[in-house]
Amino acid sequence: MTDALKPPTGLSPMHEMHAAAGAAMVEQDGWLRPSHYTPPQEEFERVRRSVGMCDVSSTGKVLVYAEDADAILETTFGLSGGIGVGRAAWSADALLARMTRDEVWALPPAAAAAPLCSRLTKALDGAAHVVDVTSGLAGAAIVGPEAFSVLATVTELDVSRTGFADMACAQTSVAGVRAALIRNDENVPRLDLYFGREYGEHVWSTLLEAGAIPIGFRALQLTAKG
Repeated sequence: MTDALKPPTGLSPMHEMHAAAGAAMVEQDGWLRPSHYTPPQEEFERVRRSVGMCDVSSTGKVLVYAEDADAILETTFGLSGGIGVGRAAWSADALLARMTRDEVWALPPAAAAAPLCSRLTKALDGAAHVVDVTSGLAGAAIVGPEAFSVLATVTELDVSRTGFADMACAQTSVAGVRAALIRNDENVPRLDLYFGREYGEHVWSTLLEAGAIPIGFRALQLTAKG
C-alpha cells in the first residue's frame, strides 16, 4: 500500500503536549501515541508505587441509547442479567459501562470501534440509537495507588478507593468539564476519564498540576500483565 492510500493517523488533542515533553511517539491501531517518556519499566515501577497518567484517547467509544438496555446487554453482548446503572462489565467485544438507565458506553480497542458500531446498528435495527464518538472524545487513564487522591482534587464526585469501587462508572464534572469516569483495575487501581476533545489540553494540564505523571502505553500494558 502506498503512502497515498494509507488511512490518516489519528492524533490525540494532547499530541503536542506529549511531543513537547519528549515522549517517544509510535503508531498503534491507526493512532500516533506516546510509547514512553522514560524507560517503560521505570514508568511501570512508578505506577506501582504512586501514580501515572496515560493518554487513552484512541480507545474506541460507541454510545448506545435504548429504552430496553437490559435486553440489548443480554442478547447483543451476552451479559446475562444486564448491568446495573453506574456499573461496568467486560463482554467479548468491549468494556461496557451503563451510565444511565438508557445509555450504555461500549469501549472496544481503537480498530474495533467502527466495525462494532456497524454491527450494532444492523443487529439492533432501530431498537437503539448507536453512535461512534471515538474522534470526539479524549481520554486519560489515571493509574496507581495515588490515582484516587489526584482525581479527588479535580472533581466533587467521591472517588475514594471505597467510594468509587472497581467497575463503577459515572458521569461527572472534572476540572470544570463534563466527563465520564470508569474504574477498571488491572493489578493496580485504574480510572479512565473521557471528556470532550476540545478540552483535552485543559484537562491534561489540570491533572498534571494535581500530581499525575505522564506515562506511555508500554507501561500501561505492563500493569495489565502484573
